[in-house]
Amino acid sequence: MEKSTATAPKKITESLWRLPYLFIGISIVLFMFVFSFVIFNIVKFYPRAFESNQDSPSLLGQLGDFSGGVLNPILSFATLIGVIYTIILSAKTSRQSDIRSADAVDRQTDQIKLLAKQIEILDRQSFEMVFFSLLQTHARNLEAVQTDKNGERLVGLPAIDLMLATSDIEKIEISQFPYAGEERHLMDDYCKTFRKTHEQPLSHYYKTATQIVFYIEKHLSLNDEQKKYYIEFYFSTLSSQEIKAIYIFAASSDDDRFLNLFKERKLIDWLPHGKVLDKLKLYPLTDR
Repeated sequence: MEKSTATAPKKITESLWRLPYLFIGISIVLFMFVFSFVIFNIVKFYPRAFESNQDSPSLLGQLGDFSGGVLNPILSFATLIGVIYTIILSAKTSRQSDIRSADAVDRQTDQIKLLAKQIEILDRQSFEMVFFSLLQTHARNLEAVQTDKNGERLVGLPAIDLMLATSDIEKIEISQFPYAGEERHLMDDYCKTFRKTHEQPLSHYYKTATQIVFYIEKHLSLNDEQKKYYIEFYFSTLSSQEIKAIYIFAASSDDDRFLNLFKERKLIDWLPHGKVLDKLKLYPLTDR
């Protein structure tokens, strides 16, 4: 039903385009009929009009009046049909030009969309190239972390494990302090002491970690969900001890931006649990 309704205007339009041709055909037929009628009347009623005698001018005048009276309406009608046909032909040409212009606009719009998509793909490829390069740099910085244990050199993740074990945050006795402010002050001191003690082996490692996260956060072409995906992808490559060390460094930093990201991106959920550490996780929720 909808198909027949949609095709009805199209059939009407096609019929309108045929009208000029119909009028032209009718005009030709009428002209031939009238012309034959005039010739017949000339032959029958004005045979002496073309003879050389005194009645010829009068007869020729009558013949001219007769022919003009008959042919002028026909010619006027034909002229009107020609004007109408010209107008319709001009409208048809204009309509075809509009259709071509609309098609050109559609093609141009499609090309712009395709170009935008290609730019988006190239931008994402460029972003991921830098992103994975930073991950490789971070992995190299992890291998550069070193410490000693009874004369034995530990490198990488075992070194970080030893640093966290020798100055374990869970060894802090916070239960003796009745006020949250005193607990917080004690844990702040622990974080600053840990950072000061291990600044040299962990500084490059921590800086690369912040660089990766801020590179993702500041990339304009990524929406919020994409930023969350890449940050969580990065954290999925880290061990819980690495995340713990990074968090303690962030908690002891004078710049709160990285610490605030732990709250905003819910990266705190990636931290291991502990009596003292769980209280330290609350710090980003309050003013420092």
